[in-house]
Amino acid sequence: MWKLLVLFGFLLLVGCKSYDFAQNGYVINGDPYYQNVDKKLTLELFEDYAVYASTLGKGVRTDVLYPGQRKLLKRLGLSPSNTEILFSAEPIRTPFYRVISYVAKDNIIDTSAYVPHYLDGQRYLFRKIVSKGIDVFDAVFPVGQKSIGLIYYSPNIQDTAYYDFERLIRNNIRTARKDGGHFFLPDKTHIPCGDEHVGNIEVEIPQEKRLKGIYALINIYNIADTDKRKLAVYTLINPDQLPLVAFKVCKGRYLIEYTDLKHNLIWSEEREI
Repeated sequence: MWKLLVLFGFLLLVGCKSYDFAQNGYVINGDPYYQNVDKKLTLELFEDYAVYASTLGKGVRTDVLYPGQRKLLKRLGLSPSNTEILFSAEPIRTPFYRVISYVAKDNIIDTSAYVPHYLDGQRYLFRKIVSKGIDVFDAVFPVGQKSIGLIYYSPNIQDTAYYDFERLIRNNIRTARKDGGHFFLPDKTHIPCGDEHVGNIEVEIPQEKRLKGIYALINIYNIADTDKRKLAVYTLINPDQLPLVAFKVCKGRYLIEYTDLKHNLIWSEEREI
């Protein structure tokens, strides 16, 4: 009897195994990209995807799936043993299309249910399933030696769903380089403004506030409009890098924030340029 109980407990644990999320991934409000430092990966999203906000229950999550997505992944044959999640996202504005991005562990994925498609001369694999009356699109494309997947669906069926999904795929497969690599651009450093309106902003994080042994972000926001802030520039700070940066920015009023990749605020300061 006890052997049956042990076996049942083991099967229960296996069945309830959580999906692993890739470490050191992040998004920044105002920048339409997901970045993953460990995988040297940049994926382009739409402007209406933002950092997860618990008050809204929406945004890009880099540590946990949204309700119901675990069952959807299993329906697609993507189990915790063969799939690592990059992010799970729901936009903060309508239409509320949902995106899950994943990496095939050990680069092994069963492609028998996929059909080859081409966009701008780039090949990717595509399939569609219907789950509870909802169209679910799943595409896999190569990024270097990795196979990256994007799942796209909406809780409300809309005619534009596939068009938007195709645009999402095009935005990402076109950045794959001919040598099999991929662009990794974990910063935003350019602001268009006339030379007569350009100023310099230098930031050195106080010694006592510096994070040690982990990645950090220095984000600079234009706060000329008191009702909202707009991302001007940002950069990733490596664990062994001195947190000292300088940018050329348009003249105005700015908020500087120093955070970890989870956007926990460590230090901030306002500047007039």
